[in-house]
Amino acid sequence: MSVSQESLDQIKTLADALALAFPHLQKDFECRFAKWKDTWPRGGGFWQWVRAGPKSSLYKLFSSSTVARGQERDSLVAMGSKIIPHIVNKLRDEENVFAVEIYTELRPAVEMNLHPTTSEPPAPADQARRILIHYSALIANFNDRVNAWEAHKLNFLTSSNSDHFIRHETFDALVEMGDIAVPLIMEMYSRTRVGWWCELLFRIVEGRPSGMGVFVWRELWEKWSKWFEESHD
Repeated sequence: MSVSQESLDQIKTLADALALAFPHLQKDFECRFAKWKDTWPRGGGFWQWVRAGPKSSLYKLFSSSTVARGQERDSLVAMGSKIIPHIVNKLRDEENVFAVEIYTELRPAVEMNLHPTTSEPPAPADQARRILIHYSALIANFNDRVNAWEAHKLNFLTSSNSDHFIRHETFDALVEMGDIAVPLIMEMYSRTRVGWWCELLFRIVEGRPSGMGVFVWRELWEKWSKWFEESHD
């Protein structure tokens, strides 16, 4: 199984856009990831394992669970689903293969569906490829849902009634994606810093409509961008 260059580029584009829009979150993530990576095994045997082909017995027997512990790892997990695009982007480099541990901690239900039916535990690099393919498909799915919602909104360009924009199946389809969609929503939101992205966030993050009668776009952007970049401890 291989990951297409198009998928890899799609993941990198998203991560780069988020890093540009939310530099404090990116800096915090990179700092915590580097500290965690410093705890990983080193030496020739480790890199032999990382670079071994999928049929290598060493590759199959070595488990990344040996790095799935410690305060450095827990510090990364504490950042939550906001960092998933950055974790997936790290998996583009085979030397970051242990990042599968963070992804599978944050997305356990999804991770269970990434493993092939086999009596042997999946090698971390096999998991990494499946995660890359899965996440690329998720980005495409998100974009399709956004396009459907945008097409619906075109019917109400002159309307001031929020119900026209947020009470529709295309809006509900985005809400149904849940918290894994939040970083993608924030990247879209950062492009204009206005619009009904804020209402999507209220529904997904707080589990309710905002209940607002008047929407002050600047204040809403400041609220959600501050929340997205806040400290995680």
